[in-house]
Amino acid sequence: MVTHTACMFLVVAGHRPVDALFALTVGEVYLGPDGGMALFRDKVHDAAHDPRFAALAPCLVRQITKYLEHLHGLVAIQPRLESHVRAVLAGRKPLLFGIDKDANPTPLTMATWRRTLPEEWTEQPLNWGRVWIRTRGVEAGLSPEWASVQLGHLEAVGYPFSNASPTAPAAAITMIAPHLEALARSMGWRVRSGLPTNADAKGIRDLPPLQSWSTVVADHQADARAQVRQWRKGQLAETAIYRRQAEQDVLSHPILIERRIDKAYRDQVEGRAVQPLQLEEAEALRDTLFEAADDDVALGIARSRALRRVLHRVNKWLGITGQDPGALGTFRRPLDNAFVPGMMHAVRQVDALRRHAAALGSAGPGDWRDFPRACARVAYVLAVFGYLDDPDQIEGVIRHRESCKGPANLSDVVLVPWGDRPEQVVALRNLAAVALARLARRYVGQSMPDRKTLSAALAEFLPDWELPIGRPRPPELLVMLCETVGVANRFELSPAARFALGTKSGATNACITDQLALIDGDPVGTIPRMELDGDADADAGSAGPLPSVIGARANARSQYLALCRTLPSTGATLALPLTQVTVPASQLFQAGTRRQVIAEVDALLAQSRPETVLRPVVRMLAMWTRQMLVEGTAAQRNPADKTVNTYLTRIGGTLVELLGNSSLADLDDVDLSETYQAAILAGGSNRTQAASAILEFHRCSQRHFDMPDADLDEVRSHLRNSTQSVDARLILPQERVAILDNALARARDGTGRTPEDVRVYRQAAVAMPLYAWGGARRAEILGLRLGDVWSVGEQAGIRVRRNRSRRLKTAAARRTLLFDSPRQRGVSHTLEWIGIDGLRSAPWQRARAYIFSPAGEPMAVEGRDAIARTCVELVREVTSRGRERLHRLRHLVAFERTMPLFLDDVDSVWLQGCGIAVPTPPGPQVVLPRDLMERVVTLGHVDWRTTIRSYLHLPWLMRSRQDRALADTYMHRREVAFAMGVSLPAVDKITQQTKHLAPALAWLAHVRTTRQVPLAPAPTDPVGATVRTQWTSHELDALFRMADRLGGLESAARVYGATAADVTAIRRHVSIVERRMGRALFRDRETRELLDGPLRVLKRQDSALLDAFFAWFDTLLGDEREGALQLLESMVETMSAVDRDGIVGETSALYGFVRMWEQVAPTRIRLEVTNMGHAHAKLRACRRNTDDLADFGNETRLDGVVRRAIATAWIASRLGALGVASAFSPPHPRSAQVGTADTGP
Repeated sequence: MVTHTACMFLVVAGHRPVDALFALTVGEVYLGPDGGMALFRDKVHDAAHDPRFAALAPCLVRQITKYLEHLHGLVAIQPRLESHVRAVLAGRKPLLFGIDKDANPTPLTMATWRRTLPEEWTEQPLNWGRVWIRTRGVEAGLSPEWASVQLGHLEAVGYPFSNASPTAPAAAITMIAPHLEALARSMGWRVRSGLPTNADAKGIRDLPPLQSWSTVVADHQADARAQVRQWRKGQLAETAIYRRQAEQDVLSHPILIERRIDKAYRDQVEGRAVQPLQLEEAEALRDTLFEAADDDVALGIARSRALRRVLHRVNKWLGITGQDPGALGTFRRPLDNAFVPGMMHAVRQVDALRRHAAALGSAGPGDWRDFPRACARVAYVLAVFGYLDDPDQIEGVIRHRESCKGPANLSDVVLVPWGDRPEQVVALRNLAAVALARLARRYVGQSMPDRKTLSAALAEFLPDWELPIGRPRPPELLVMLCETVGVANRFELSPAARFALGTKSGATNACITDQLALIDGDPVGTIPRMELDGDADADAGSAGPLPSVIGARANARSQYLALCRTLPSTGATLALPLTQVTVPASQLFQAGTRRQVIAEVDALLAQSRPETVLRPVVRMLAMWTRQMLVEGTAAQRNPADKTVNTYLTRIGGTLVELLGNSSLADLDDVDLSETYQAAILAGGSNRTQAASAILEFHRCSQRHFDMPDADLDEVRSHLRNSTQSVDARLILPQERVAILDNALARARDGTGRTPEDVRVYRQAAVAMPLYAWGGARRAEILGLRLGDVWSVGEQAGIRVRRNRSRRLKTAAARRTLLFDSPRQRGVSHTLEWIGIDGLRSAPWQRARAYIFSPAGEPMAVEGRDAIARTCVELVREVTSRGRERLHRLRHLVAFERTMPLFLDDVDSVWLQGCGIAVPTPPGPQVVLPRDLMERVVTLGHVDWRTTIRSYLHLPWLMRSRQDRALADTYMHRREVAFAMGVSLPAVDKITQQTKHLAPALAWLAHVRTTRQVPLAPAPTDPVGATVRTQWTSHELDALFRMADRLGGLESAARVYGATAADVTAIRRHVSIVERRMGRALFRDRETRELLDGPLRVLKRQDSALLDAFFAWFDTLLGDEREGALQLLESMVETMSAVDRDGIVGETSALYGFVRMWEQVAPTRIRLEVTNMGHAHAKLRACRRNTDDLADFGNETRLDGVVRRAIATAWIASRLGALGVASAFSPPHPRSAQVGTADTGP
């Protein structure tokens, strides 16, 4: 039996032919119904392979089962083996062992066992089974990736059971075991039976009692951490200090001196005088040098490399090859390992506890009045069927049971808080949800029993084998049960799911209200928001742009030191120069001193002269100091002056050093994050305290300024686990759609804003779809160039890369983001706008022009902060939070891209109905690391642990497939009867009363209160759909210039944010005046042929002169404006296309027009009026320095300037006559009375 079983391990399971096979214990073997798993240590070269995963074919599982039955039979024949068999079944002795002639157990080795094999087995290498798995197995359908996993080649697959990998070991069995079974059958393997199990041997337990796993897990994790520390020390071997010291140690070794190798290395000896080292001698010397370094691993590695370097040079000089020793060292960063020695005991125990629940359900509910017993039953179910492995969490769930909520769209889920913080939320499904919902309904208002009482009640539900024989019952049964479940979770759940669900350093749950709104798709406007972490006192409406001091001459460092001197110091007189107060050292701690210090800080902030006004970073530090003096800190309500000084100096000096005298107006999120990180790492202060101070400073700055949307997760990572937090506030998919609609509506509505504001809103509407669907960081979008955007058919993309205006947060941030134009709202509009706006720049510089730049400066980088603040405002208007972050859209995109990998079919259907325009395809049946990395890299992350910890706020969905598998296996009447604490007839009655539902849904609906989804509020009319705006003459001139550049009025209108109604009104009046002049005001390739207008464009001359006229005209008020409008009406009325050498009009109007121009630019233009009779005259214009008006040339004529000024000002007046409120400036008191009919002269 031993030989047959061992051969199957080698051939069918792929174990290497080494002695580790005979050290394998029962605690490292799992025997499942459809295959099993073993933990092999056949080649341990790093922590990830100690031990490694290996799937067991069903035939091998049956063979091991027969072997265990054989051991029971041996005990009946040879009683002296009973103690050894008990040790084997308890995992204390190896599974495979020999028996000598006296029936004593003997250990086996590969050398001794090989001699017992048949002759044909000795003719082939014993690893031939591994070759078959890689070749014949792959040919039979086993994927190469899973073949590599089975053989222990984890590097090729990305270490699927380490580093928070998404691969679940239990699920991996289903991908490998069936193929191994087919391969074993093709080779002819059969299951052999041994001795039958004797009835006398049945007293031997197959499962050990419950044990504490905390020590085993702690030792396992300590070994992994030790290897990481050793690896980090090994990296020091590359430093110059270690290299020099190691080379000195090697060259001073007696053996190298005796062989004259040291002189040969320095070229100080002839070749025949050198005695080279043979390879064996060199390797022995290398090991000696390494061991002589003792605990300094880095020095030992550096010595081995120095020896190799010295011998390689000398051997090359001597012409010797193949005698260089290999260098020692660690070649990769050590990874953690999900597998704990002996953990399969826990897996089999949890399986047995689940089967035991059916027996408990058949036995009856017991005394229902015993509340501790009911709580113990629920604790049993939560741990065994709910994957909860923290006793504090289980007790918290039971304590808060009456706060549980049942979402409407996921009928098997119950959300319940387990602590006082909003993120302490647990999602229970299926049996666990039934148990808690029943407890909440049946036992209202009863207090939670203590842990000792709960453990005592829990013992009644455990089977006999769970309790030790002949020893007292453990007092902490709940803790032991949770530790056992935690170890079993290492087999059932993926490392990623366990990492996310961890209560200390895992993912941060969103609050219950946000989770329910996401699950049920609550309508926008009905979602209650919790004000957290300063949101309530951070009114975004009162926050302004970051400070930017123009003309300041003071030094930031000097101002910072002056701010520090305003805080009292023990034993020193306090001088407050601005308020002219001096406080003696003996009076520093009197009640009025704090008020005097606050007054001095206020005086600092009030400075306005260039030589004293505070620099931006000092102003922010002063505001923070004042807040601490008035309101206190997060830890103290009334901190001491020394505490305030400590907080300020902990980070203030570094911030001033890095930001200095610079303006903060264009500070982006990457710069701010790097500045904060540098302030934490600088100096010798405690990093946790520095990170806490940075967060307090940032929170204070947010109250006064619109800070960049920086990712503070790296800052929070320096906090202790108890204080570490991640922003888990959600922007929901339905809110994203509303945000995009709001952005487009606000862009089209120009009411009450300047042209610059209109363009900013239009740019924000262009940027929002890229944030909403691309998941990009703030600076990654605002720094885009036209050459970074491309589109092919329905697919569009943007390249995120570094340029002179922005830096990327990490090297991994360089990537391509893809968009689906028809299905992702707003993307088509964004691409259309970018294509039109790009025509502003010359063709040769178009690819390098910035998309989000001022209208007239495509290469400028100013103004991005206003766009970002507008985007945040658009988000805040929809979510109704006091303060919003664009970064939360990035969290939503990360959720949509990564979560489908972990969902089962039912949850995938739910997710596709949550407002995802392009559903991400679900993942494969079992997810490998490459599958997760494929989606994580699109977020600019190189480590998926960052994505899981900081971006996924419904982490319980990562065990979706495991929850579904448990429901399919155990969601039956007996298990439900036990979970609910009722009898089997009561369970059957529930099923009969709701025959229209499946039994599982009927049981859930009976105990679970389903949440009512709120109704959508009444729809409102879209903003700005038909608004027509008034334009000033200066704005119209700018619009016409842009239209001439872009080749169409519609394109220019999009750039400036005009509505369709604006374009219609402007075009009507433009056509009138162009027909009068016989010239076009601008090139209009879009509609010129259709309208049959003039093809020749009026040449633009002297833009400065035009700007001066428009500026003067737009400021006219009252009678002056009314008179100017009458002159314009008269001149347009008499203007004709046949007038080529002047402007013909009424004599009085022309003289009045000349007087008007004399007020605008008397020294730059010369106007002359020639009478033509019949009360008409001709107006001719030229530059002031022209001598003879009769023969001036085209280069000096300014008739075009006058015509353009008349036409533009007349159109502006006609638009104003429509009586529409101005979008850019308040209407003049009498402007509505000027003008005539709408149709023109």
